Amino acid sequence: MRLFVALEPDGTTAQKLYTAAERFTERAVPAENLHVTLRFFGEADPEACRGILNFCKGYKEITASAVGVRKLSGATAMIFDSPAAAELAERAGGAGNFVPHVTLTRKRADEARLFAAVGDFSAARFTAVSLMASSVEDGRRKYTPLDTLFLPPPKPFKCVLFDLDGTLSDSAPGIIGSVKYALEKLNFTDYDEKILTKFLGPPLVWSFKTYLGLSDADAEKGLRLYRENYNEQGGKYIAEIYPGVRETLETLKNAGVKLGVATVKPEKTAREVLEHFGLSEYFDVVAGSPPDIKHAEKQTVILSALKALGLPPSSETLMAGDRLFDVESAKALGLSAFGASYGFGGRQELKAAGADYVSDRIRDLLTLFE
Repeated sequence: MRLFVALEPDGTTAQKLYTAAERFTERAVPAENLHVTLRFFGEADPEACRGILNFCKGYKEITASAVGVRKLSGATAMIFDSPAAAELAERAGGAGNFVPHVTLTRKRADEARLFAAVGDFSAARFTAVSLMASSVEDGRRKYTPLDTLFLPPPKPFKCVLFDLDGTLSDSAPGIIGSVKYALEKLNFTDYDEKILTKFLGPPLVWSFKTYLGLSDADAEKGLRLYRENYNEQGGKYIAEIYPGVRETLETLKNAGVKLGVATVKPEKTAREVLEHFGLSEYFDVVAGSPPDIKHAEKQTVILSALKALGLPPSSETLMAGDRLFDVESAKALGLSAFGASYGFGGRQELKAAGADYVSDRIRDLLTLFE
């Protein structure tokens, strides 16, 4: 395992670069792995290297312009004009002749065509600095962020909205157990249990129809049976709060940041779950699906939460969620998005959806408020 410090692009920048590169080669670097290396350590002790991120504090997010494409020892990279990135590399202990670049492919490609495919790339955003571990699994290069420092936006966040399932709590056992209960009551046994993990996040009626092929009537009945087990028989309490959640919420609350929950889970159930796990005290508002509808859209509950807080939709509100539905809904409303990759969606899904920030640890979110 080799270690290095990297500057990470936001999801929109990463996805645009990946989409352009994959037209030319099957070896395009996945969006979630795109980065600018600031300092390379090689084989090293992770604990001895974590302190390097302290040198990067005080920087805000970096915007850079693409100025060309260059072949680099068997790879093809995008070159950026960014004095801030070069300065950050020097402060992190990088080489003085460092040229900010992002490796796009693991083989050489036509530079002119690749640069043309990217188009007008005058606003590439870099929003995080991470201590990364590089390894090879199944013949493919894998990068794992061991620690992450987010670069704050130009304007500080006034509010953070949190999804519930997969962001604050690992509710997978309760959800999957209640889906299995519903299917058993429906006498539906012809399915692979692995498919049930796909029920973590999307609307349940949609999931019953899409993943298992249930009819409209059976999907509706499945929802009622699911809620019978989840809401009335205690399935909603078969969950665990993720590590760092309480400390993160308490720190944000003490800092005067407005906090809310925006979940498509029924609002009454969400409040009961938060109360059960002792999290209610941290939130100024809890918005979920009203009792008279089966499942609210994510944008609807986000707007409901903002209205209760007296805030307009803007990039000064951060939506924290673990699935593409959270990220896409936030971005559609003009909010910023934090992707909780420790949840049900994963880093690849969240980067592809355009998350501004992605982390395997909720505590990293606090670096946006330092």
